[in-house]
Amino acid sequence: MRSALLTFRSAGCPPVGVTVTQGRREATFAEVAAEPDAWDGVRRGGITYQLLLYSFADGNGDRIGDLTGLRQRLDYIEALGASAVWLSPIHPADSYHGYDVTDY
Repeated sequence: MRSALLTFRSAGCPPVGVTVTQGRREATFAEVAAEPDAWDGVRRGGITYQLLLYSFADGNGDRIGDLTGLRQRLDYIEALGASAVWLSPIHPADSYHGYDVTDY
């Protein structure tokens, strides 16, 4: 069984430990630090916004998100810096998550 608990700190907060467990082996780290590169403004070109269409934006007044609603809100997604949209399953399905398409 694999498990990992990763906790990070924010500015002004004390560091926290990280413990990684795999079977009977366990490794504990007192502090995990990363120094990200400076934001150069170019990376925004690679941001993808994932959404659940049925709950994102209603374009026809039936209180269920749809493609019309998505089109009406593309400016919002663009303002966030995203250049692509990833739609979670939108086809009819027998489950709530939509990954088992019933008719494609």
